[in-house]
Amino acid sequence: MEIVYSAKLLTCHLQRGEDFTLRLGTPTQPNTDDSGSAVDYTGCSFLCQIRDSTEAIIATPTVSIIAVGQLKIMPVVTTAWQIGDLFFDIKMTDTGGVHTWVLKRSIIRVTDEVSQ
Repeated sequence: MEIVYSAKLLTCHLQRGEDFTLRLGTPTQPNTDDSGSAVDYTGCSFLCQIRDSTEAIIATPTVSIIAVGQLKIMPVVTTAWQIGDLFFDIKMTDTGGVHTWVLKRSIIRVTDEVSQ
């Protein structure tokens, strides 16, 4: 399942076993800076960690630049994930070494299948 979103905080609903892919920004609604311009992520590096309620790391997915103002968390297999809430963010380091959060502490709400 690919989730497309453009926000600083979000809650994603995911059924355990689905691949988790998140795209931030779209061609018509890119991520923007304070002046309203699409963010140019060229030269930036990213760290994304998915953690459980005890802060144990569940996954460290790759974050890729797909265009100006657009990022993508690459697919993560969720078959072994626990049912309940997991937490994640995306920290960016720009070319000057400054850290900012593209996405602040957000939630992945993992559910199980209803029809089994």
